Amino acid sequence: MNNRKHGRILAWLLMVAMVLSLLPAVAFAEEAATAWSQIAFADITANDTVAITMTDAEGNTYALPTVAEGSGGQPLAQPATVTGNVLTTAGDGYGWTISGSAAEGYTIKTGQLYLYITATNNGVRIGDTVSLWQLDEGGYLSSVDSSEATRYLGVYVKGLDWRCYKAYASGNIANQTLNFWKLDPNAEPSEPTDPSEPTDPSEPTDPSEPTDPSEPTDPEPPVVPEGDVAQLTTELTDGSKVYIYNPKNAKVLTTEPSGTQLASVDGVVESDLLTLTPEMAALTVVMDADGYYSFLNESGEYLTCGTSANNLSFEAAASELSLWAVEPKTNDDGSIEGFFVKSVNGTNNGSQMALEYYKNNYTVYSFQSYNTGAFLLQFFTTGSA
Repeated sequence: MNNRKHGRILAWLLMVAMVLSLLPAVAFAEEAATAWSQIAFADITANDTVAITMTDAEGNTYALPTVAEGSGGQPLAQPATVTGNVLTTAGDGYGWTISGSAAEGYTIKTGQLYLYITATNNGVRIGDTVSLWQLDEGGYLSSVDSSEATRYLGVYVKGLDWRCYKAYASGNIANQTLNFWKLDPNAEPSEPTDPSEPTDPSEPTDPSEPTDPSEPTDPEPPVVPEGDVAQLTTELTDGSKVYIYNPKNAKVLTTEPSGTQLASVDGVVESDLLTLTPEMAALTVVMDADGYYSFLNESGEYLTCGTSANNLSFEAAASELSLWAVEPKTNDDGSIEGFFVKSVNGTNNGSQMALEYYKNNYTVYSFQSYNTGAFLLQFFTTGSA
């Protein structure tokens, strides 16, 4: 009886062992934490395995993974933990090698694949293409894209992915801190933290204590509108989702016909963020080889100029009247105030027509440089469509 019982137990243990042996190793590796020690960029050698991170203004740190799992083919921004001079990642899929020189540029590789960029904001990729990188004086990695524009590597916090923008001092990757970390088997990993969790508040002060009025106080953070928002952008990129806004009248384009024109809806903008409502037209940007733009709504219809003034609609098929030229209007300091969106082929009495806001509608009319309030538009984006 005992022999039979022991035999059943042994058989059960063998079965469990066999099942465990068939499970993929990654199932267990994902639970492991990897520790890295901070290293200065100048001290990195071609033999080092290095992690690359960005820390945002709120103190959240994101690591650059060696696989691209974003919907557009970009690497996601993976939360990591920093304790003192030690970085902790969930697993070891963050190891890069960096080689080259400041004079010729640096390559950033994982195995036989390179970290490279394309000529779009959401154009950080991992593959066979080689990009040469520099460490910019502002503390950002930069590379030159196929359009000869310098782009800077950073984390788009709202989308939690890595991107490459033409500017770093302002916009979506401003106030981020780049760091490098060398794989260190002797470092002690920390318990990973969720960057969405609030940090411990500072020790409360006694409200009865008088404060020194001469001491400067921290400015109040900007109020972010509740609900879904889109970020003001001064750069249109192929494949991005945008909303068209007239800042003079605070009106956003919709897809709703209004006679021969398109209706508008009120838009609320605070701290360069537009609060989104269902009525607003979410448009996908398509740029052709000549640098002209098409704007498609969520039904795949094209924003189209009429053959005469005051005719604007969304059409199922593209035509020559679906092409738009976007011209920036700059301030005295060189910053972009907004854009004039002109029809490439639509004219009225020999004058080029442009998109404008007029009496609660969006329409097209002969462009008038002296009437910029009607024609000046801004774009707000939620990233890639």
